[in-house]
Amino acid sequence: MGTVEEEADETIYWMELLIEAGTVKGSGISDLLEEGNEILSIVVISIKTARGFMRPIRSPQSAIRNLKSDERLGSTKHDAGDWAAGGC
Repeated sequence: MGTVEEEADETIYWMELLIEAGTVKGSGISDLLEEGNEILSIVVISIKTARGFMRPIRSPQSAIRNLKSDERLGSTKHDAGDWAAGGC
C-alpha cells in the first residue's frame, strides 16, 4: 500500500507541474487531478486502518467473575467490587 501512496502522490505532482509549466490547461486535467487526490486520500485512510488492525488488541479484564470457577480455584473473594479494583 505504501507504493500505491507514493505513486499516487507522484502522479499528482506531475499533473500539477504540467499545469504550472503551461504544458496543459488546468481545465483539461482538473478532473484527473481531483480523482488523483481522491485516490490518494482513500489509500492513506486504508493504510491507517490496516495499521490499526495490526496492533495487538488489549482487552481489559472483566469485572464480572464466574463464581463456580473461582470456587474450584480456591478463591474466597466473590465481591465484584474486589475484582474490579484488582484486589484478587
